[in-house]
Amino acid sequence: MQELLDRVLRMAHSRMTTSPTAWEACLTELATATLDTFLQYPSIAVTATSLTTSGPGELESMELMLACFSEAGLQGRSLAEQYAIFASYVLAGAAGLARDTTDPANNGTYEWFAGPLQADPSHHPLALSSRDDILALEEREIFFAGINQIIAAAKEKAQNQGPFSQPNPVAPLEHENTMGFTGRPPGTLPN
Repeated sequence: MQELLDRVLRMAHSRMTTSPTAWEACLTELATATLDTFLQYPSIAVTATSLTTSGPGELESMELMLACFSEAGLQGRSLAEQYAIFASYVLAGAAGLARDTTDPANNGTYEWFAGPLQADPSHHPLALSSRDDILALEEREIFFAGINQIIAAAKEKAQNQGPFSQPNPVAPLEHENTMGFTGRPPGTLPN
């Protein structure tokens, strides 16, 4: 399956015509090419979030995304993070949309929220007041809205030139092991 997925990734990459120097357009084109190719091969695409191919298709896509974000001005950890965020989003979103094409209950529609949205106004007033807007959303539209937000965040990050996220490790408390488990039953206090 890894070889098939890598072949699909190569096919998506082969559709590219935009240079990384036009990094925003190039990333949007890559997302479009990935989505469109995944929709052609949904049974392979659904494995994209759980397999690493380490093949030429995956590496070409990785290099292209890194080149785009580098062109935007990111480097080091910020570059790696932005690549990971974008790649994860594209793979998960495109795989999810591809999966939906194989669902017989889909009926050829791609609403973001499937089914009725019934909300009690006393408990969920915002859900109820946003109901029509939520039900009008379409999955592909939301996919590209996310792509645009990731690209905008990368642009802002590059302009501000600070690390995208600061590692902020929290030391475990004395009574906790490094995994956060205390070894005590829930709700009990340390001695």
